[in-house]
Amino acid sequence: AGPFASGSKLFKGANWVSKITRGTNDYAHCSHLIYLYDQLLHLFVARWLKDNTRSLSDAYALTELIQWVWNSRVRNGQPLTLYLPSSRMRGLMEEWVSG
Repeated sequence: AGPFASGSKLFKGANWVSKITRGTNDYAHCSHLIYLYDQLLHLFVARWLKDNTRSLSDAYALTELIQWVWNSRVRNGQPLTLYLPSSRMRGLMEEWVSG
């Protein structure tokens, strides 16, 4: 089955949280986060807003990421490890943190 199969010991004790999880304290103890998405604004939403610019899509992506990260222990002022494999998402977060 492999190391990523259901029931594998590789992720024993890991919490799997959807990117749409909002406003919960259930993950305030989590110290390591992996965000696997390169979030984009849905085309129909951009069309409805009459704004299909990169800046709107980037702003949307960043707000989604920040909300997701906020569910972790960072809300308590504790350090965490965040892995963002998407260079775009990583750049957005780095720019926001340094700004």
